[in-house]
Amino acid sequence: MSSCILISYIFLSMLSANFDSDIYLNGNEETVVPVKGVLSGNISKSKELPQELYGTWSVTSVVLETNDPATYYGRGSDIWTLQKGRDVITLSNPSTGASASITVDEVIGFSATFTRIENTDKTKEHEQVSITVDGDNFYGSDSIEIEHYKKGKYLYTSIVKYDVMGKKISGPAIKEIFSE
Repeated sequence: MSSCILISYIFLSMLSANFDSDIYLNGNEETVVPVKGVLSGNISKSKELPQELYGTWSVTSVVLETNDPATYYGRGSDIWTLQKGRDVITLSNPSTGASASITVDEVIGFSATFTRIENTDKTKEHEQVSITVDGDNFYGSDSIEIEHYKKGKYLYTSIVKYDVMGKKISGPAIKEIFSE
């Protein structure tokens, strides 16, 4: 009994202690306590996609809003494959052959936001996807902004926002990941 009281006392002392250097969650994650701060509870943010997101997904999309209804309308279906090679994360569509590197903006738990940017002489594309994994499914949004150019002169910008839902068709499932 006295050992429980001693452990509780040590733990409470640590919670109220002042620290003279930065404290990090999960090794090299973001700083959560400034110099000479008091330890406080925060949620750690990561720039690494959850393992559950990697794999191939059957994706259904529905246009929520657009300024170009002649081009973007109704529903669509796609295949997305998210994979990582070394430090590069790639989003590809095996049915169209399209492939692009993505930048992970934020990950909190099973939710992730990532960006794809592609520039050519005719277009500048900026796509931002925010999704949450729930088992072998995900849900979220996909926003695309495309600036159109001709002979170097700006013409117009197309904007579309989709509601997206995905069903995993290959890759690690949550059950498999936690059973390892």
